[in-house]
Amino acid sequence: MEKLDIKRQSFLNLTFSTDWFFVSAIRSLLKEILNKHYKNIESVSVIIICISELIENSIKYSDNGKAHVSIDFDFENGLVMCQLTNTANEENIKSLKDETKDLNINNIQEVYIKRVERAAESSDEDKSQLGLARVVFDGQTNLDIAFNDNQVIVRTVFSIAKIE
Repeated sequence: MEKLDIKRQSFLNLTFSTDWFFVSAIRSLLKEILNKHYKNIESVSVIIICISELIENSIKYSDNGKAHVSIDFDFENGLVMCQLTNTANEENIKSLKDETKDLNINNIQEVYIKRVERAAESSDEDKSQLGLARVVFDGQTNLDIAFNDNQVIVRTVFSIAKIE
């Protein structure tokens, strides 16, 4: 992931139980914060959807009942940096590694189309694997994913200018 000098002007730092309630609560809070600072409603919506998808994944694949999200805002430069941390079992870590090895902004349209086609042919809705591809495609970003034993750390930076 490219190194960015984020001038953190505001941030959220939450550890939460893997209760689906927190997805909508964080989504509502993000909407309030981003709408206050950015006028492009479409870009704000994309960022909220992408961060929500990342939070949903951290809840869905957490194996200890909690996850952590940290969101930094650089309003001056139109950047939103998101980091999620959770623990996962070996099977989910292997699946995440397999599904993200080909995800990057340079080939995302091709990868996304293939995954949409694969999802259309699959009967297993829970395993569509479209979520992270949508984050990269719609959010015009890359995912930096690190593993430390059974801990998963996902980082990304969204740029309002890239999404517009």
